[in-house]
Parts: sequence; C-alpha cells; structure tokens
Amino acid sequence: MISKGRMRIVYGEDRRHKVTEKEVISLREEYASGTVSHRDLAVRYGISNRNVSAIIRGETWKHLL
Repeated sequence: MISKGRMRIVYGEDRRHKVTEKEVISLREEYASGTVSHRDLAVRYGISNRNVSAIIRGETWKHLL
C-alpha cells in the first residue's frame, strides 16, 4: 500500500488534528513536570486519554521528540 502511494502519511499539523505542534510540545512539558495527570491534560486540550498517552509515549507526533 505504501510503496504504491495509496497511504497518506501526514507529519505535522493538518486541518483534521485537534492539537497543534505547539500544544503537543506544551503537553509533553506539562506531563514531564509531574504536576498534571493524563485526564487533566485530556480535558484541557479536548482530546481523549488514549491520545494524550500516545503523544507522551511518542506513538504519535514522533517528529517532535
């Protein structure tokens, strides 16, 4: 699929993303400080706990690590 160009891989911001690159960096910094939980970050940024977890672990937004 990828070799034939049938999969669209998006790095960075896209109109469908709920958070921006700046917000991702801020989210990771806030979590690293140890003062907020996944749930607090999810509510603040309007995304799910699963998305927060994926961002923090680097499963998504890998190019910002």
